[in-house]
Amino acid sequence: MRNIKELTIVFASVEYADNSGSKARPVFILYSSGKLYKALKITSKFENKSKAIQKKYFEIIEWQKAGLWKKSWIDTVKGYDLPEGSVIRELGKLTLSDTRRLFDFIKERFDLFE
Repeated sequence: MRNIKELTIVFASVEYADNSGSKARPVFILYSSGKLYKALKITSKFENKSKAIQKKYFEIIEWQKAGLWKKSWIDTVKGYDLPEGSVIRELGKLTLSDTRRLFDFIKERFDLFE
């Protein structure tokens, strides 16, 4: 069993929404639930998204320190169950500054803490 910690960025094989295959991509681990991780996809595609979708993408300012190789955003549109066996390797973690910004971003947009 892998020992991937919460709030970690990993490279993993993620199924397409239509179950037609998978793609290796970076994901942000929210928390572990048994042999599943609850995760959010990380993307470098932002400019070509609609304004409505862009509002739900969290910009990672210190993406290089987080172990990513290009400017990236956390897609908060939908969370995913990620089986532990799909994790390929750990990439890094958000900096403290980006972690604080992420929690503020989620709080402002989703009213989870009220």
